[in-house]
Amino acid sequence: MKVRKDQKRTGIIKVLQRHEEGQGLVEFALVLPILIAILCGIIDFGWIYSQKYTVEHAAFEGARYATISGDYIEASDVESHVRSVLSECTVSTSVTESEVSVTVSKDIPILTFVASTFFGPEYHATSTAIAARN
Repeated sequence: MKVRKDQKRTGIIKVLQRHEEGQGLVEFALVLPILIAILCGIIDFGWIYSQKYTVEHAAFEGARYATISGDYIEASDVESHVRSVLSECTVSTSVTESEVSVTVSKDIPILTFVASTFFGPEYHATSTAIAARN
């Protein structure tokens, strides 16, 4: 029996395709860790950005509160107001006749392994707001 060239070529393709079973699974196994690392990085950096914004907002609120509260405001009043906005933080306040300075610090826990590679187990966020008083 005589085999034509195109039949011979089709047979080679079938043989090669038989050896590619499971190739998709191997490729998926190689790409999956990279995709998980990217997803964890997005989650971590989004979390850190959100918490850092919260610290900045608390410092701004403390400076605003001290500015609108009048001439006789104590630093402890400003600190308690900041703690009502953001609990579990460190607050330092300086109130003078001409300006108020509020510094808020907070340790932000890292959620996944990606950001802990860069920052360690916690990220220390600090924000200072300074406002002029009338």
